[in-house]
Amino acid sequence: MLVRHGESVSNQEQWISSQSTCGGLTNRGRAEAQAARDRLVQLPELAPDAVVVSTMRRAIETAAIVVEPTGLQAEQRSELIERIPGEVEGMLADDFVGRFGYRPFSIWEPALSAGGEDASTFQTRVSTALDRLTVESVGRTTWVVCHGWVIRAAAHHFVGGEPSAEPAFTGVANASLCVWTSPEPGATWMLERYNDHAHVTGLGGATSFL
Repeated sequence: MLVRHGESVSNQEQWISSQSTCGGLTNRGRAEAQAARDRLVQLPELAPDAVVVSTMRRAIETAAIVVEPTGLQAEQRSELIERIPGEVEGMLADDFVGRFGYRPFSIWEPALSAGGEDASTFQTRVSTALDRLTVESVGRTTWVVCHGWVIRAAAHHFVGGEPSAEPAFTGVANASLCVWTSPEPGATWMLERYNDHAHVTGLGGATSFL
């Protein structure tokens, strides 16, 4: 199961963040993570045997909240971080538009800037991480707390998409749940839930989709 982090400071303030500049969750983001936690308590069939999480602060803070009832500790994995933006990390989204003429992360294929990941590099990283998790998770349920574009790339991988192609799957809401199942490594993946965010709709305000 893939869980997107709650609203982050960079979501709210509209700037480009990555590993070293992630500002963590907003108050709303913490409320979204708490809503996901409470929803998951009501879904015992999804109870985890293991939890892994991106090393970015917003994901770590989300994982700490959603795993509370399970008694598990999330294992941090750097290969699950969001797509690396490169030298524009820390730039305001409006400044990026003024400089480059399009919204950051609105175009899938090219790297966002020098030092950033292009689509193929990013997809390959995510796919490799998921293949490792698949082997580790045989006969188990694993929660992966991560990021919007990682979740899109995961869906693309599970349906056998080409690394350089843009995923057909849409962005997902903050604190949303996506569930994929497979009986064994190499078997067909089945999608059970995608962008399930019913638990955050009652919080009011905007819901970020990426």
